[in-house]
Order: sequence, then C-alpha cells, then structure tokens
Amino acid sequence: MESLQGPSGPLKHLSGIFYRIVPLSRADDPLAPAVSLEGRFHHTGQAALYLSSRQDWAEHAIARYVQPDDPPRVFCEIEIARALVLDLRDGGAQCAAWGGRIRRWLLCRG
Repeated sequence: MESLQGPSGPLKHLSGIFYRIVPLSRADDPLAPAVSLEGRFHHTGQAALYLSSRQDWAEHAIARYVQPDDPPRVFCEIEIARALVLDLRDGGAQCAAWGGRIRRWLLCRG
C-alpha cells in the first residue's frame, strides 16, 4: 500500500483483488452493505462492507455466523483500484497520528 497523508489523517491507497461471500440471492449486488444488524466491526445503523484478500480468509471470517439452514452462499471477486483507506493494522500509530492514544482494559472472570 502506498502511504498518503489525507485531510483527516494518514490514509493509504489500496489496490488488488478481494473476495466477499454473500448469499446467492444477493450475488447480483456484491457491494451492498452487510445485512446483519451488528457485526465484528459495525453496529446497528452503520453500513459495512467486509472484504478479504484471500478466499480462505473470507470463509474463516464468516464461519462463526454460518448456520446449517442458511441459504447458499457464493464468492464474489471484487477488483479495487487505488481506494483510499485507513490502515488499522497498527492502531497505536494511527491513533497517535490523530493525537489520541489506545486504552487497553483487562477483563477477568472470577
């Protein structure tokens, strides 16, 4: 990814082939937002588009949500060309670039 200092913080251009698994009934619109009310990285009312750079990672990402009686799903291959994205792989650096800091909590069960 090529680095770029955007107006709201450090952004990067992303290009490549990415994969998304969608219900067969939604295969004609693979860029439609996720239909679940809540997901790993979105909450009710927020649009989300989950993509993976490998097919097996896409399968792994949805594995916990798949139920035996779910409708059939298909892989959609999506080509992205120079999309401007925020790279969250180093959240501490991104947060510091915005003048913030990451807070960590340890939750224990007794």
